Amino acid sequence: MIRKLATTIALGVSVTLSFLPAVSFAAPPVAYERIYYAEPEHSTAVGGMYRPCPAPGAMTTTWGQTSPYYSEAIYPCDE
Repeated sequence: MIRKLATTIALGVSVTLSFLPAVSFAAPPVAYERIYYAEPEHSTAVGGMYRPCPAPGAMTTTWGQTSPYYSEAIYPCDE
């Protein structure tokens, strides 16, 4: 009985502690814009994405297609 209780407590503590790093390392809110290119030289844009600062009703806007070649601009959000 005591062994089962100790196991239950240990499991509960480990689950609770697993959530702490995600909270303590949360990144500050940012907006960003990406432009996707067809080649590594970034000469032909094929798509883009803009993610605004988190706010009610704010939506990510995308166009075209994505690729592994992109440039990114990051903008800080006012809290």
